[in-house]
Amino acid sequence: MDKEEVRVVAKSNNLRPVNTASYRTVVDENDELKEMNKELREINRDLKQNNVELTEKNEILTEENSVNRDMIMVTFAPVLITMY
Repeated sequence: MDKEEVRVVAKSNNLRPVNTASYRTVVDENDELKEMNKELREINRDLKQNNVELTEKNEILTEENSVNRDMIMVTFAPVLITMY
């Protein structure tokens, strides 16, 4: 393919050279978005880990609450029964 063929195809497709300022702006914005995406992925990863930890703590507290309720019933039930 020679130079003239390239020119003919370019003119027929109405191609123009890239506007350097516009292109640079798009590239910069894309870089910023990539960085923001990376940060959001890290935040999401941390939140998922926190969710796992909180779920485990919640299960422990729920079990402790059950035990405490049972202990209260065993301890105070006789007192409550004698009061009525």
